[in-house]
This record gives sequence, C-alpha cells and structure tokens, in this order.
Amino acid sequence: MEIKRLYHRLRGTPYYKKGKKALVLEGGGMRGIFLTGVLQSFTDRGYFPWKIIIGSSAGALTGAAYAARQIHLARDAFFTELMSGKFINLSNILRPEKHILNLDWMVDTIIHGAEPLNDRTLSRACPVLITATDCRPDNPPQTLYFSSRRDDMSLALKATAAIPVLYRGFVEYAKHHLLDGGLLDPIPYAKAL
Repeated sequence: MEIKRLYHRLRGTPYYKKGKKALVLEGGGMRGIFLTGVLQSFTDRGYFPWKIIIGSSAGALTGAAYAARQIHLARDAFFTELMSGKFINLSNILRPEKHILNLDWMVDTIIHGAEPLNDRTLSRACPVLITATDCRPDNPPQTLYFSSRRDDMSLALKATAAIPVLYRGFVEYAKHHLLDGGLLDPIPYAKAL
C-alpha cells in the first residue's frame, strides 16, 4: 500500500483508496442550476458510481431527481417552473399569514406533477439522504436525515427547502418542527465520512 502511495506522489498523480463514493450536494436556492448542469453531464455520460447521495435544500431536490434518473425534472424546474412567479411570491412579504416560498406548489408541480418523481427507480437507486433542521422548542436545533429508502420524499424535500422568513412557520412531521436543511448542515459532507 505504501509503495502505491509513494508511486503516485512521485508521479504527481492523486492516490485514492478504493471504497465507497458519496455525492454530497449543497443547497443554495437558484444556484442549484449549476448542480443540475453537472448532474446532467454525468447522466449524459452514464456516470453513476455513487453508493450514497446526500443533499440539503436545492441540492436535495437535484440529487433525488438524479438518483431517480430524471435529472431533466430538476433542470426544467430551475429554468421554467421555479421562475414562473408561482414559487416565489414577493407580494406575500406584507402578508404574515402567507409564505413567500410556495413549497406546496413546488411539491405538487415538480415532485407530483405531469411527470412525477419515479419513486420506484428512486427506491432501487443508491440511498438519497436529505437534511432538515429540527427546531423543536424543547431541544436545541439538530440535523435530521431523511432517507429515500424509508421516508416520505415529498415531506423531506419540502422541509429541506423551508427557508426561515421565506417560509412562515415549520414543516410539521411527527413531533418535529422542520426547516431548511442548510441551516445547520449546508454541505453535509460529514455524514458521508
């Protein structure tokens, strides 16, 4: 093993231990367009070596679409649906009872829309973990990880995108009060280690 490492150091090439590959996807709202382009390129080349995909916020939506072999859903969402004015409604700033981000519309249009996210393909692909921040009043905030293998993906994707102020209140799940996964774990690499 040390000889291989020395060989690569002398040649100036990277040495990687063989093992599981994880794809970690950050959030960042509309910056998810970049991730979508990268994952579209991977899809076009049939590149899918991942044993697990972990994402928060926009990265979670993009990762779920990629794992379901439907990256075009995320691409189309960023370039058309999310810019339609139905997702972000700035006039709701003055209406405290209304959300600025319409996450129900996002779930209905992108995840359950004309071409829904393929749950069957997603459940057979590598696991997709989606971060959400649990903000229960009786505990300090903590990161929860929802899995494509056992959890409700619609709820997980809604929770990880619930940005405070832009989404009024919490996404409720069991005894949890959930908000954007990017609050505590914007780049969830530690879970991949």
